[in-house]
Amino acid sequence: MKKAKINNFSWFKIQNYEFINTITVEEFIRELEWRHTLFYCHDEDKSLDEVGFEDSIKYLRIFRGDPRIDINSPEEVQFNKEYDEYAKVSGRDTSSDKPMLPHELGVWPVSFAELSHYASVSQNMGVYSLDEHGHYSNFDPKYMLASVSCNVPDYLSHKVLVELCLSEATDQEILSGIKKLLPVWRSRLGESEPEVLPKRRIGLKTFQKLVSNRVLLILDLLLWSEVFKMEISNPILSHLVFPDDPKDSQAIKETIRPFALESMTEPYTRLLRLFIDKDGELGSATVSDMISRIS
Repeated sequence: MKKAKINNFSWFKIQNYEFINTITVEEFIRELEWRHTLFYCHDEDKSLDEVGFEDSIKYLRIFRGDPRIDINSPEEVQFNKEYDEYAKVSGRDTSSDKPMLPHELGVWPVSFAELSHYASVSQNMGVYSLDEHGHYSNFDPKYMLASVSCNVPDYLSHKVLVELCLSEATDQEILSGIKKLLPVWRSRLGESEPEVLPKRRIGLKTFQKLVSNRVLLILDLLLWSEVFKMEISNPILSHLVFPDDPKDSQAIKETIRPFALESMTEPYTRLLRLFIDKDGELGSATVSDMISRIS
């Protein structure tokens, strides 16, 4: 791999990252998540000129000095508008005007598509049958009060279909019930809690470290290196990212660079999200306000 030189980085300017202080903590996490996506969606066999607009625009924005990629640029907004119009005219529009409830990791409101799937499974299991007019003709009484999750095929048994009666219980009562029931459900269904999160202590100082180590800047330089197949030395990283406070090459190699790469991974960003979820106001606070809490 060829070694990059300083003159390869005319696109990189520290002032382009001043937006970090003004975005919210949640938006900062989304910027990290975007870097993870770009690193692992990059097609090594194609240059950015060879792939479509949708596949290249986020990379190109960073490499032309526009690194706040979580919000769409004017050209992305225009592209999406033109695509939606084309989809409607061509009959390829798959969007729906029916409302959808928000979802979170591990929590998905059931869709009609899933209901129809479970209905098909239920019929195949003999839970109920329909007559020629589509009316219920038979319902096996054994299943009347049986929980769906305990009686479906193995490939569905990792899910629990739940009704949350919002008008019957307070949020605190519902959350308390789920907290008590989760270990019981896992035990009954043989689904232990997945060990996907690293054992890291996350706190306000973690976010301070992410900012002070300028991880977004480092990740964008390393992304450039990945896309253009040119190696960036640790001294160049130090020169570009920390011109006001040069870091020792050994510190870049052993601490700062590995920390930046870890910070964008899914397990790490999930830990960051868990932490801000515990503090209802932190996610909506600006990064500069969050840093001021520590000072």
